Amino acid sequence: MPPKLERAARIQGLVFCILAACTSVASWGLPRLAPPVELGLLVGLIVTVGVPHGAVDSAYLSLSFQMSRWREWAAFAARYLALAAAVLALWVVWPAVGLGAFLFMSAVHFSGDPVRGATMATRALQGSAVIVLPALWHSVETEMMLGYLAGASAAARCLSVLQPLALPLALGLGLAAVVELRRGRVFVAAEAAATVMVAIAAPPLVGFTVYFCGMHSARHLLRTAERARLSWLRLALVACVPMLGTVATGFVAWRLMAQLPVDAVAIRIVFIGLAALTVPHMVIVERVRFARLAA
Repeated sequence: MPPKLERAARIQGLVFCILAACTSVASWGLPRLAPPVELGLLVGLIVTVGVPHGAVDSAYLSLSFQMSRWREWAAFAARYLALAAAVLALWVVWPAVGLGAFLFMSAVHFSGDPVRGATMATRALQGSAVIVLPALWHSVETEMMLGYLAGASAAARCLSVLQPLALPLALGLGLAAVVELRRGRVFVAAEAAATVMVAIAAPPLVGFTVYFCGMHSARHLLRTAERARLSWLRLALVACVPMLGTVATGFVAWRLMAQLPVDAVAIRIVFIGLAALTVPHMVIVERVRFARLAA
């Protein structure tokens, strides 16, 4: 990792740890916001802070695969949208499979967040933590959110898998953090501990938002900006068109589901939309990541 990127990643990781600690304390000691206010705030953060890291895929792709001709970009856009549409179709036809696949892919994708040097065990456990650990102490709310996405029966089956995994995973990631600390990787250990803390203490959507925005999205944007040698203004310009398309699609989906409760519509748009975007996003990012691991 270049020294400049490493310094930036450490600062970002420190900010995430502080944010996770404050959120965890507030979740235990302070009353929650009114549901509509909390939902609106969290969804707003996911859309404006979290989603843009996928909107810069074109910069990441240009850097990694040296694309330049307009035909290459047109083919990329067509494949990207086709994959996203296929995920949406799968979710409509078979929502339980869509939910299971999304949770698994998210855990794999999040495992790329720790900085270089983290063990594979730490990566796998940290990537899974934000998906699995909410089922430990927030099982009712977790099941309700999963039910919005795939129906009550699928949510119950999914929770029956997540709950037995939660405590062993928390203990495993805690142990992994101790191992990382003993090996001198203080920042890796701190990020792992912060992830455990916020994923257990905070309500599911709150914990996910803190991790998705404060760790996953922020770190991906740092890596893309550094590797593509783009200023933050240029990166924002790259993200504009994809973000406008994403927001417009979300608005159309909101209108189509206007008869449903507001919280159900918001959760569906955010997470099914994330699922649709995650697959093509992972095709780009994970291809580069695993190629580097194999090198």
